[in-house]
Amino acid sequence: MFSSSVVKTLAESLAQDFNLQLPPAVLARGRGRVERQFQSARDKLMHKIDCYAETNKVGFFQRAIFANTLKWQLREAGYERDLVDALVLDAVRRMAYIKAGSKRAG
Repeated sequence: MFSSSVVKTLAESLAQDFNLQLPPAVLARGRGRVERQFQSARDKLMHKIDCYAETNKVGFFQRAIFANTLKWQLREAGYERDLVDALVLDAVRRMAYIKAGSKRAG
């Protein structure tokens, strides 16, 4: 186990990386290339979560802190609520899935 400050820092870092890869203003441009950029940014985010969860035991409380921090970092950056909620839900599911000892989530 590790302290809540570690998962909080991880969430802040991931939100910052996501924001650099796909700023909220880019999402307003429409479809096509933006969808590919979003999928790429999302895949990178999930890959980092996979790697972290595979090497660190993340308990329920730490996942809750991670989710809350990631959510508010993304919301404060300007992403829409539905997008943020979907990303955070996927992230926490992946952490829980990997925590259970399974291989990578699809």
